[in-house]
Amino acid sequence: MARPSQQLDEELLRVGRIHLEERGCGGLKVRELCAGAGVNLGMFHYHFGTKDAFIGRLLEDIYGPMFARLNLAASGTADPLERLRSTLLVFGGWVRENRRLLARFTADALTGEPAAWTFLRAAEVRHIPVILALIVECQAAGRFLPGSPLEAMIVIGGASFLPLLIGTLIAGVDHLPAPLRLMLEQGGLFAEEALARRIDAALRGLAPFSSASPRPRHEKKNPAHAAH
Repeated sequence: MARPSQQLDEELLRVGRIHLEERGCGGLKVRELCAGAGVNLGMFHYHFGTKDAFIGRLLEDIYGPMFARLNLAASGTADPLERLRSTLLVFGGWVRENRRLLARFTADALTGEPAAWTFLRAAEVRHIPVILALIVECQAAGRFLPGSPLEAMIVIGGASFLPLLIGTLIAGVDHLPAPLRLMLEQGGLFAEEALARRIDAALRGLAPFSSASPRPRHEKKNPAHAAH
């Protein structure tokens, strides 16, 4: 049976997410949060203790369900590239859905906000070993070029997910030039199809060249061979 005060927890977390997205970790004020949720300050401290503990709970509630889906997508005996793609779609969809909150959270982490770094150390890095293990499997199966799995993961993230956060941060800039704002709003950067397209492009970029693949642009023919 649910606790009678559980609805208070949920309301605080609901309003807290809005405040965190708008103001960041440092700008979240407990008294204003409680007033917005219609909950007295004592109940906040009873349920969560401190502001940092509340932020940690809020972020874990957002991250935890995604991580469970990510583990499910990564498991099994299917082709490692297919499992990696499914895993990236789960994570990318989560970034896409929560991009405003994550952009604010990223800005907090870059400025050294303690609550942001506490969460990064405790929770948000959990998906990284899962993705790295799948990249290693893809390399072992010959689906990717050999090399550093960490470098491959950075390539995938930079091509697939980072544009979501950068685009969100740019969109939040005051007095953004109208042409750039129009490109962000109508260019499809945040669309689900665009995310899948970027993931597929990143995965193709890590694949080994086949004999039928076109020669890379930077690779020039040997002049001696060209003479024949």
